[in-house]
Amino acid sequence: MTPWRAPPGASRWCIGAVVAGCLGTIAAPPVAASETGPVCTDRPTRANAVCTVPAGRVQVEADAVSYTRDTGGGVTSETLAAAAVVLKRGIDARSDVELGWTAWQESEIDTGTRRARTGGIGDLVLRYKRRLTSGDAAIGVSAIPYVKLPSAPAGIGNERLEGGLILPVSLGLPGGVGLTLGPEIDLLAEADGSGTRINLTNLVNLSRSFGRLTLYAEYWTANDFAAEIDGDQSSADVAASWLFTPDFQVDAGANFGLDEQSPDYQVYLGVAKRF
Repeated sequence: MTPWRAPPGASRWCIGAVVAGCLGTIAAPPVAASETGPVCTDRPTRANAVCTVPAGRVQVEADAVSYTRDTGGGVTSETLAAAAVVLKRGIDARSDVELGWTAWQESEIDTGTRRARTGGIGDLVLRYKRRLTSGDAAIGVSAIPYVKLPSAPAGIGNERLEGGLILPVSLGLPGGVGLTLGPEIDLLAEADGSGTRINLTNLVNLSRSFGRLTLYAEYWTANDFAAEIDGDQSSADVAASWLFTPDFQVDAGANFGLDEQSPDYQVYLGVAKRF
């Protein structure tokens, strides 16, 4: 199957139309935090939570800043991103819609003899999350189909339409520990534009709350069935979040690559706010 490429100017039009539609939801009538519980987010780690944004509420989650570094074969690459924002709107008691976009990303590749730098906006990601189990179920499951629209310039994105399905699963363990699994299947474009390939991702995430503080430890893997490269990756991730109010959270984390294909490390600071 030939990957779809966005026509010139289509990315900017698409972003404007979708963002305008989503911003129109922010005027939703407020709901007391006591009626919905503390803010529940898909951050700070890679894991997605089973929970959704309460009906009528708007939630913003963002990496304020992130830095990624990778070295190998005499080449060093560094990426700095700012304002990687996800805007969410609760539709009903079990579902929400989500719009993700990075305001700025800059990458630099140093080969030792030549240095190249590329910067620009990120791709636009649209998601729909549907909780498949009741809120008090012993094992929670959600489905998150998503599509990535190519709004990033060449060098930052691949200018291809891609998508996939995520199925987060969560349950409680003894001692107040939470366990989240994150099986995911993605349909990605081949780098040479010849077609599409499958990427399979999974993770095991453990979390434990101590009052306002929550600590996370995670093991993440990805099996990319690319035609010409070994795309398998894995990382060990740690993070912490602090709940300032029932509607406002700050967090920080780091991901450490465990193989040659994964970035050496990534560090980030972020926030989440429910309105």
